[in-house]
Amino acid sequence: MDPKGQDILFNSETRQKDLMIQMLSERLDEKDGTITELKETINDLKETIAGLRETLDEFQRKLFGTGSEKTKQDKETEETVTTIVKSHKRTTRKAKATREDQYGNLPIHKEVIPLPEEDKYCPYCNSKMEYVTETFVREELRITPAKVERIHYYQEKWQCPECKKDGDGTSAESKTPTALIPHSPASPSIVSYVAMEKIGLAMPYYRQEFLMNQLG
Repeated sequence: MDPKGQDILFNSETRQKDLMIQMLSERLDEKDGTITELKETINDLKETIAGLRETLDEFQRKLFGTGSEKTKQDKETEETVTTIVKSHKRTTRKAKATREDQYGNLPIHKEVIPLPEEDKYCPYCNSKMEYVTETFVREELRITPAKVERIHYYQEKWQCPECKKDGDGTSAESKTPTALIPHSPASPSIVSYVAMEKIGLAMPYYRQEFLMNQLG
């Protein structure tokens, strides 16, 4: 083979090698890009899994922990903060509410426990001791259950004694409140109570009847 033919063959092989190298380089770049995307996806999935685990733990605490026994008021006062996490939302709790935050709006009934009369005398000299002060000890929540009463309205009747002597029946009678429903014992308070239970709390009448039976 002449030198010119050898040069052509050499150049052809060189171009093929360059093309192969370029193709391999492009494939490697594509693989690197794919690996980078997969790593980012894995990180995103890890964050999502972590968030879902926290959410699941929260649900489990509410369903099976002490949180399931909390009252409606406790749930309302336990405020939550929503933190935005990539691909999902994660709900975290604030610090536990204090007693003042929970029921600071309730009226306070002050109950002072008196010292028994026999303890007001000094055990050493038998002199009667003097009042100094009162000290706060503790607090408790007291619920007074609903009370149902039968209200009997009586009408006062007055008569003039002088007219009565003359045989005249001059008299006056007090005005009693008009019944909400004629010939029915229903009062405004019991009607509003039943309506609130039915409409506001969606409580069926048979459940209301059961609770009223418990009240007597």
